[in-house]
Amino acid sequence: MSESSSDNQAPKKRERSSLLEGVEIKKLIEFGLNDSDENGDAIPVIPGYEVIKPVGQGGMGRVFLCKQLSLNREVAIKVISVEGISRSLMLDRLEREARTMAKLSHPNLVRVFDFIALNDQNSAIVMEWIDGGTLQISPTNPRPVDETRRIGTQIAACLAAAHKVGVIHRDIKPSNLIVDSRGDIRVTDFGLALDRDASDLRLTASGAAVGTLGYIAPEQLRGDAIDHRADLYSLGVVLYELLVGKLPVGNFQTAGKNRPEVPKLLDNLISSLLQPRPEDRPQTAREVLAVLEQTEELSPSRRTGLKATIGIVATAGAGFGIWSGVLGKKKLKPKPPNLLEGKVRTLYGSWVPTSQGYRSRTSGNLLGASREPLDLPAQIRVSFTRQLERHVIAVFFQHPNGFGGVELSTYRNDLGGLQMIDGMNLEKNTNSFVYPIKNGQRYVLDIMIDKNSVQTFIDGESQQIEHLQGRKLTLSPDWKWDWDPIMTDGWTIMLGTYYSQTLFHSVEVI
Repeated sequence: MSESSSDNQAPKKRERSSLLEGVEIKKLIEFGLNDSDENGDAIPVIPGYEVIKPVGQGGMGRVFLCKQLSLNREVAIKVISVEGISRSLMLDRLEREARTMAKLSHPNLVRVFDFIALNDQNSAIVMEWIDGGTLQISPTNPRPVDETRRIGTQIAACLAAAHKVGVIHRDIKPSNLIVDSRGDIRVTDFGLALDRDASDLRLTASGAAVGTLGYIAPEQLRGDAIDHRADLYSLGVVLYELLVGKLPVGNFQTAGKNRPEVPKLLDNLISSLLQPRPEDRPQTAREVLAVLEQTEELSPSRRTGLKATIGIVATAGAGFGIWSGVLGKKKLKPKPPNLLEGKVRTLYGSWVPTSQGYRSRTSGNLLGASREPLDLPAQIRVSFTRQLERHVIAVFFQHPNGFGGVELSTYRNDLGGLQMIDGMNLEKNTNSFVYPIKNGQRYVLDIMIDKNSVQTFIDGESQQIEHLQGRKLTLSPDWKWDWDPIMTDGWTIMLGTYYSQTLFHSVEVI
């Protein structure tokens, strides 16, 4: 696509609404060039990594599936060309973005591991490799309401975590949303991200992409200073597109008008996200997340909408729309059963059933929670409150590589992580983490288990990912866990404590 001749002759202005005041045709052309790529087909040389194959490309560079030789793990590396621009300035910006993203940890985020300055005018950002495809939009087969709500909830949760540390994505769109092997959304490509703490918030190199036409907020299209509410506008576009099958362009109808089964609460939320003025949208991703969660909890007879509003929605391609809410029906997603309400068994020590769950006493305790084989990939979610002492809390699980266990508060120094990989304990594992558990405070421990990896989250924040790739989990039956070898006796999920009186509220396999 060649550059428009309008660079030499200003386009004739036409009458337009004040909502689009300042939006230039040249900017529309620049945004339209977003997905171009001029990096060529050469395979880069990246020290310490073996390039397996290219997997994608876009306006910000090319993405390759690589093997990190030092850890023998697969990673995604985005190689970005910095030719033709101020190299030192761009390298500084990319390195800052990589550092900013590296401090983020969320189950719906593609993690950033490293930044590499290459010798051929290119730079590289090393990211977590997610085996999956991007979120697909079907014009003829829109997504079910429940699925759209679930997708929106995961995106909003990730944005809330990013916004909390001052990061604005600026390019939320389906191609930057990866569906992993579990069917969950992982937000990627923060290559356009802004760090609100940085001094040059509007730094963009000449010719570099600054968003995607159709998804960016009106203020971003005009070139105005933006904040996190621009991401919320883009989220609204994605939700609308999932439900309707097309972008909210021109004289579009609300999602509820197109789909009567869309709940009024969800319909009004989407319409409020698409408001042209940032101050008229929800002000935080947390607010959006709360409403999305409410749409799941409300029964059809109890649903109430946000205050009905009629607004003019400025779309990136010009044109306007008027929206209003329509009450619809919704099927609720079933909640996974709490395994502690089923057939559990004391395997060691003493456990006391209470109205709030099962409580272990001090000293050593082991409780069988499930005999059902884990269908990988699987997620074990454990809610607990430690009441006395300050030692070990553990969740043990069956895995094709052996019997694994994630432990917290080990060795008197708050160490946590996956225990006994090829016989290596947490004290020797440099990938273990430190997380102080406070007595009397309720926590949620999530363990995401796949054939080749185990990832640990506490209260939604990722603490550790272990790539197994053939390594053995050697907890049982040969390893002595503080008092005795762990005998599984057919149990696939077990809870354990050691001098750590703990109340386990629930255990769920999601």
